[in-house]
Formats: sequence, C-alpha cells, structure tokens
Amino acid sequence: MKRRRQEEWERVGVEVDSIANISVVGDGGWGKRSLGHSYDANTGCSVVIGTETQKVLDLDARTKTCSMCSRKLEHTVCYRNHTGSSGSMEAAGLVNIFNRSIEDNLRYTTFVGDGDSSVETALKTEVIYGADIEKVDCINHKIKAALTSYWNGDSSETTRTT
Repeated sequence: MKRRRQEEWERVGVEVDSIANISVVGDGGWGKRSLGHSYDANTGCSVVIGTETQKVLDLDARTKTCSMCSRKLEHTVCYRNHTGSSGSMEAAGLVNIFNRSIEDNLRYTTFVGDGDSSVETALKTEVIYGADIEKVDCINHKIKAALTSYWNGDSSETTRTT
C-alpha cells in the first residue's frame, strides 16, 4: 500500500519532502449483511481510494471481539480494536486512515463519500488536519437516496413529476 500512496503523491506533482493535499473516495462496511438497519456486526472495514490512481491507498479493519479472549485462551496478540457500536466502525476506521496519511506526507483534504454525517463529523473533529477536509457527496449515493425517496412517496426529498 505504501507504494500506491507514493504513486498518488507523485501524480499530484508536489515538491520532494512537502505534503500533498489529495482527493480520495472512501467508504466502510460491515462483515455481516442484514436487511434493514440491524447494526450489530462484530467486524467492519474502511477503505480509501485515490482519485488520481484509482487504487486503494489504505484500509482499516475493525473488530469488536477476539476469538482467543472469548475462549479464555492464552495469547500474545489480541485483535479486538473497537469498543464502540457497529455503526461507528466506519467513522473510526476512516479517522485512523486519515491520521496515518501524514506518515506518507499526504493529507486527504477532499473526501468523496456517502451521506453519512457521523463520518463527516468524526473526520472534522478527530483528524489532525480535520478543519481542512472538504466532504463531497458521492453522486451515486445521492441518486439512490432520491430514487428510494421517490418510490416510497416521500416528496420532502425530491419533487415528483408525472
């Protein structure tokens, strides 16, 4: 992944040893599919993709459980790294990814993502350079939300034309 971040950095064309402000697309998901909104997965993953290279630049896996701990077995590494709700995994993972970007002289200052306001709030308040992050709504998510609203008869989201 480090090589991919370096490639993204080079495509932006900044001076050596300076920090590149780049645009990324990001999202997260859970290790459990469910109908509706049953946010009770034990695992999740967040990922960012560079807009220049269209390659995965970083990812962060979250887990609320450790199989070794749950069986009370001796072990040296516990993989449990999330104590919040399943719904907060996406934001927590993206915050970690954004904060790690500084190690490679990158700042993800334009973020294209879904309409999850908790992610935007977390990025702006918990990332070192959060005040400089601009959130752009993903057009695919906007269209899906508008169509769902339209088909459900909710005129507050869209204006129906017949």
